Amino acid sequence: MHSDGSTAAHKKRKRSESPDGVPERERTSSIIRRSIALLTAIPEIPTASLHPLLNTLTDAYGSALSTEARDLKPPPAQPISAEEDWNWELTTEQIARLSEEELTIWKDLLPCRHNLRLSGIKLHPFNWKMPVVDLRQWQAHIPGLKNTPWEGSVYSLDVTFWPTASELSESIPKLRFLKPIFHPNVYPSGTWGYLVGLPEVKVTERRIPEPEVWRKTKQEDPERFAKLLRSIQKLIHEPDLLNPHSGPPYEAAKNNPKEYEKQVRAQALLWKPDPCTGLAGRPILHA
Repeated sequence: MHSDGSTAAHKKRKRSESPDGVPERERTSSIIRRSIALLTAIPEIPTASLHPLLNTLTDAYGSALSTEARDLKPPPAQPISAEEDWNWELTTEQIARLSEEELTIWKDLLPCRHNLRLSGIKLHPFNWKMPVVDLRQWQAHIPGLKNTPWEGSVYSLDVTFWPTASELSESIPKLRFLKPIFHPNVYPSGTWGYLVGLPEVKVTERRIPEPEVWRKTKQEDPERFAKLLRSIQKLIHEPDLLNPHSGPPYEAAKNNPKEYEKQVRAQALLWKPDPCTGLAGRPILHA
């Protein structure tokens, strides 16, 4: 026979949990997140029209939470695998704080998930673990291609999108490798040479203004950003010597290919991926 206290506690647990043991608030949050992800992935929905919908969903979610659920302390974080670190989902609170420009970036990147996964490239917001996520700043982890001197290495590429709507549609994001990277098409600062590797554009076509090129690829190919990263992955091994941006690697690749590959291989051995996450880490320094 249950005491009044145990009976009340039992009823309290039943109200706050679904039949499969998952707290109702977590199920609600998951449904809302997935619904928003599906909506933002539909290109026919204008970005501006999503803001009222997001606000409505967020308000409804907050109102649906019972006083009991709001007062509950969150359970301890469970360890998760590296593959689950970034699953292309944002919390309702994070989504509610996104600007119109960030929603545009989100809609542009969502179609690229499968393409990037196939190439082994990992992409995540730079501060995705923070309560407020800035979708203008991302980080890509690009593995070297197999059967090349770059094999076994992973290189971090900082991706910074432009702040205004017009710049987003007309300008390629800023792309900067973490130093050191010995490559003819990478500036000493780590910046990748613009237009080199731009999808559907030959690097010799410098007469085409960059805004027109980037705008054209967006209209014709929703996966343009994934293809840009994949073309960079390929050009890491096959540098464009017609448009060099760094003297020493250019001279080595042009005049002494064997020495160039030797230096590339030595660099690759210093940039082994993290054994747990598979992401690029700090270079291994030898005494």
